[in-house]
Amino acid sequence: MQVLRVGGEHLAGRRRNSRSAHLIIAGAGTVGAVALSVVLHPLVGVAFGITVVPAVTKAHRSLHRIIKGIRGETAVAELLRSLPDDYFLFNDVALPGYPGNIDHVVVGPCGVLVIETKNFSRGAIAVRETLSRAHPDLEGSVLRYVDSIAVFTNPSSRVRVDRAKTIVARYSQLLDVILAIAWRKRVPSAVAARLAESLINLVTNGGPVAAGGARDGVLI
Repeated sequence: MQVLRVGGEHLAGRRRNSRSAHLIIAGAGTVGAVALSVVLHPLVGVAFGITVVPAVTKAHRSLHRIIKGIRGETAVAELLRSLPDDYFLFNDVALPGYPGNIDHVVVGPCGVLVIETKNFSRGAIAVRETLSRAHPDLEGSVLRYVDSIAVFTNPSSRVRVDRAKTIVARYSQLLDVILAIAWRKRVPSAVAARLAESLINLVTNGGPVAAGGARDGVLI
């Protein structure tokens, strides 16, 4: 596996913002309750504190979900590194003109795969449209379909699938699913390399690349 984008900035930024919001809400609630207790009456401070609790709880849950998301994406990225060297991996991908970030994009004998730790097929559409503009000659073949995989990293999660437009897999099944798609598609390595190079240009265009750039197939 050649890792061409390590990523992580998107969720890290969300974690910082969520943590800041949590601290601000909790701190403001505490200060307000104490001030009202001193200035007016202790019961007023207690009442104010009770009204702030739902907001603090909501902020805490949001932060917890983001932290779980980071752990899930990190686990999937590490698992994907075990694929053979004719695969290319992009983590935390933002495409020009499309909102949000895509957790992982894998390019190789499997063609182009979009992997999300949540069930969205929109990322696959964005990748297909973007690469088709760069490679119109592949629009009717390799890029005719860009598969989307929703992976669940919690081993205790229960998944019910009803006419899903995306492939749904558990963490333990992910590599087998990718290899099965690769066996079916058998995209030539030269074509995969062209697509990977285009993605490098797309995700780094307009954004800074750290000193050293690409080294040993890894974009730092």
